[in-house]
Amino acid sequence: MENNAGLDIFISVLLRYPEFNAVKYDAANGEIRIEVALQGEIKKESQDSFISETMKCVGLFHILSGIKTSIIKTRFEEYGKSNLTFLRYNRDVESLTEGEVEVFAGLLQKSFNEFIIRDSGKIITEDVLKNRIKKNLLYKINREKTSSSNFLAYRDHGRVLVFNK
Repeated sequence: MENNAGLDIFISVLLRYPEFNAVKYDAANGEIRIEVALQGEIKKESQDSFISETMKCVGLFHILSGIKTSIIKTRFEEYGKSNLTFLRYNRDVESLTEGEVEVFAGLLQKSFNEFIIRDSGKIITEDVLKNRIKKNLLYKINREKTSSSNFLAYRDHGRVLVFNK
């Protein structure tokens, strides 16, 4: 796997934001998907309003930063029987920045703070730890000579679990 920029943003997102329950990285297609679990049913008007505000704010961030995007999607998926709603934010790795993720996280907090299901465990977000995780992940990928370039990471009680799908 040669795309270290994609791996950097993948690791940064999964370590820094406890409100993001899962991060999926598809290196072959150059795409990252951030998933947020929300407790309860989110009204359609609130969903539409959030998507609209996200597109406006992220769009303005892109204009101010001079960023051109190829993939940007925000959608909600409801699981009525379990009383959960998942928010999914898909982005291309080439243009995704930590600044944009910060904007998205802020909008998420503003709109759905009381609904977000967060991992309550504490995790260290120091650069040394991020570098060690990145190095270990690259080593494992190269050692196994895996042809897969799909990764899934999720949080569980302060631990970040990464799987090669």
